[in-house]
Amino acid sequence: MMEAALFQLRAALGDDPEYLAIRISADVLANAVKAAKATGVNAARVNDIEFALNDLVAAIDDSPNAPDSIFQAVALLQNDAAALRATTALPNDLVSAIRALQTKLRAPSRVRSPTHRRSCATRPSRSPASSPRPASTPRRWIRSSAIRTSCGITR
Repeated sequence: MMEAALFQLRAALGDDPEYLAIRISADVLANAVKAAKATGVNAARVNDIEFALNDLVAAIDDSPNAPDSIFQAVALLQNDAAALRATTALPNDLVSAIRALQTKLRAPSRVRSPTHRRSCATRPSRSPASSPRPASTPRRWIRSSAIRTSCGITR
C-alpha cells in the first residue's frame, strides 16, 4: 500500500523544481520502505519509515503552495505507517512485564552481601571530634585507616 501512495505522490509532484525538497523526502521514504521490504518489517524499520514520513510532512509544510493531491497521498502514507506500527507493536503483557522489571531494578536494594560490609565485632563508636583529619587526606584513606584501627589492625 505504501508503494502505491508513493507512486501517487511522485505523480502529483511531477518535475516541478519548486517541489525538489518534497521529492528528495519522498525518495528517502521510498528507500526506507524498500529496506523494510527487503529485510522484513520490524519495529526498527517502522521507525525509519515514520522518521522519513515526518521529514516528508515537514518538507510539504515548508512548500508554499502544494497541491491537494500531495496531501491525499501523505494521508494514505500516514494511515499505512500507523497500520505498520500496530502490527509491529509488542504485546501489552510483555510491555507491562518489562516495566515491572525496570521498576524492580531501579528500586534500592536493602539486602547487602556480608562480603561487601566492612565490619568488626569490636568496633568502638567514634565521634568526629575525637580524630581531626587534615583537609588534604583523601576520604578512602581515612575510611580504611578508621576500619583498621577500630578492628585493632596495625600495619
